[in-house]
Amino acid sequence: MSEDLLELFLEETRENIQVVEEGLLELEEFPDNDDLMNKVFRAMHTVKGGAGLVGLDVINNISHQLENLLDAVRRGDLQLNPDMIGVLLSGCDLLKQIMDQGDFVATSFQCDIDSLYARLKIFQIVKAEVKPAGVAAQSRKKSSKNIVKVKLKFREDIFETGTDPIMLILELEEVGTILESYCNITKIPDMQEFDPHALYTYWTIIIETEESIDDVDNIFIFVKEENDISVEDITDEYANWTEEEKRTGELLIERGLISQEDIEDALRKQKKIGELLVEEGKISKGQIEQVVSKQQVAKSQEQTNTIRVDTTKLEKILNQLAELLIAQSRVKELVLANQIRQTDPTKEIARNGNVIREIASAFDEVDTIIRVVQEEVMNTTMVPIGGTFTRFQRMIRDLAKDIGKEVKLVVEGKETELDKKVIEQIADPLKHLIRNALDHGLEFPDEREKKGKNREGTIELKASHQEGSIVIEISDDGKGIDEKVIFAKAVERKLIKEDAQLTKNEMYQLLFKPGFTTAKEITDISGRGVGLDVVITNIKQLRGTVEMDSELGKGTKTKIKLPLTLAIIDGMMVRVGDERYIIPLNMITEFIKADEKQIYKAEGKGIFIQLREEYLPFAGLYQLLHLESECKHPTEGILVVLQNNQRKLALMVDEIVGQEQVVIKSMKDNMQQIEGVAGVTILGNGKVAIILDVPSIFKLVKKTASERANMGEPVWQ
Repeated sequence: MSEDLLELFLEETRENIQVVEEGLLELEEFPDNDDLMNKVFRAMHTVKGGAGLVGLDVINNISHQLENLLDAVRRGDLQLNPDMIGVLLSGCDLLKQIMDQGDFVATSFQCDIDSLYARLKIFQIVKAEVKPAGVAAQSRKKSSKNIVKVKLKFREDIFETGTDPIMLILELEEVGTILESYCNITKIPDMQEFDPHALYTYWTIIIETEESIDDVDNIFIFVKEENDISVEDITDEYANWTEEEKRTGELLIERGLISQEDIEDALRKQKKIGELLVEEGKISKGQIEQVVSKQQVAKSQEQTNTIRVDTTKLEKILNQLAELLIAQSRVKELVLANQIRQTDPTKEIARNGNVIREIASAFDEVDTIIRVVQEEVMNTTMVPIGGTFTRFQRMIRDLAKDIGKEVKLVVEGKETELDKKVIEQIADPLKHLIRNALDHGLEFPDEREKKGKNREGTIELKASHQEGSIVIEISDDGKGIDEKVIFAKAVERKLIKEDAQLTKNEMYQLLFKPGFTTAKEITDISGRGVGLDVVITNIKQLRGTVEMDSELGKGTKTKIKLPLTLAIIDGMMVRVGDERYIIPLNMITEFIKADEKQIYKAEGKGIFIQLREEYLPFAGLYQLLHLESECKHPTEGILVVLQNNQRKLALMVDEIVGQEQVVIKSMKDNMQQIEGVAGVTILGNGKVAIILDVPSIFKLVKKTASERANMGEPVWQ
């Protein structure tokens, strides 16, 4: 099988599995929604069919078993319940694991497959309880149905004759039930030699039918002569095959030697290598979790870089490119006309001003079109965050069930789009925050009831666009955060002094320190002091910020603010000495020119600038980055008012150069990380400008102000 074909199958299958998972979670709340049930069934049917088409038998077999259960529910033979949904979701997990690891023969998943089949078997037994034991098997033996094997090998140019093999296979499905199907794809060539009008595959199909062999054969009466087609009765042989292919456990159950419960118990004892090593004391559970976490990160980095793009977005780009070509032609014409005029300068001197204006106008037009094209191209990398939110819905369901809590997830803004790379990197931090909300934030049902709350707790996930950024909020209606407990724990760990005066925001930021936890006991979910420090680290890498707010007894809200894209930012170019710097525009609130009356010095804390009713910490950018500057005193330069969460800062620069949209170039691969610097960009003149990391600038200001105050120096010297 070609890599391109496999990649296409995996991409489509992941999408269909996501449809199944989303549908199952919704069906848990609305089990009588027939349209939704049919949608889930069709998605799983597509997974099965696709796997059969590309010859991935393991995925085909697993999805076939899951499809059978869904079909029984769809037909009304079984009533959908949470246990059934749990088994179906486990099947989806298994399919995803097989695809992620590329183990398409499932050598390392056989125990998981056996366990899944055993759990699926329970529902088949429940369905058959109305019949005496053995009746189903006997009725099959007495059935008048035939088992027919059909081999279909069509000529390569079959499509040119007007015949569609798929229509014949669908007609075959109408006369019976397809028990097995195999698609041979060994003849499919590489993409360079692939002819979309040729047929390279052939099929072997086994059906169960009440029709005669001749009736089945007649389906292919008009194509049989020119193609290699055979129809064979294998009723007796198939009965022997199925008996031989039965698993040991199934045969033991049929002979009454053990029960289904015995099989499940035995399967539960088959453990993975990590669990066995922990039990034998050769490694700790924490070490296993660290390795698994690294594996997950590695897998996410290895994920395909492909992305599906709406054709309307591409059409907009193509339209703008056409406009760009027109504008380019206009500029060329103007330049050519100007060259012609220069051949007789005495006649054209008076018109030079008009020519310059025309060229400037053309360049403005080109600039506008380029910006539109750029925005449209960026839009093609944008994907809805809804897919990530859906994964958390599943995680919350499973964790709540494990720890005995009742939780409802409320999601808003699933359609909110942001860069695919941002979505991939934000998933892990969001997972940590949601797990904390579930484990630490929400109370157990009985405790909530005693407090007068609903037994069912609520976790809300919201996403929205605000001022060129995306804001994600995770909130719960749980117990809230006790600031006294945080303070005491921080003092105990010597993170702060007993007489420290902290704002509410500074208090909550302590929760993001490595190893910091207020949990009284460690659980499988959280409490080890790892997680929130990873959250803050990952979000900073995305040039984002985290803000937390809580009310004791009412709940907690965490607000994450991220850029829409990691590639381009709107920034303000400033000058200090001979150097240019870029400050992200979304971190700037205003520019001011200070006078002496606005300047205040606080002992031990540095200089502050009064701005209306606020007093803002002051620093010169030249001080923080050790630069030469024309402006030393706060009244000499331009003060850029920056805001990071609820904090503000007056940063002095020599000059405001102007607004720029710049492409970010990372320095981490070539240079050591510099505090206060987020990256660099290449300017139009070929020079390099540094992009400032505003949250890091705030930290530098606090550190340098206290250092200078301790030295007894004025901050601006």
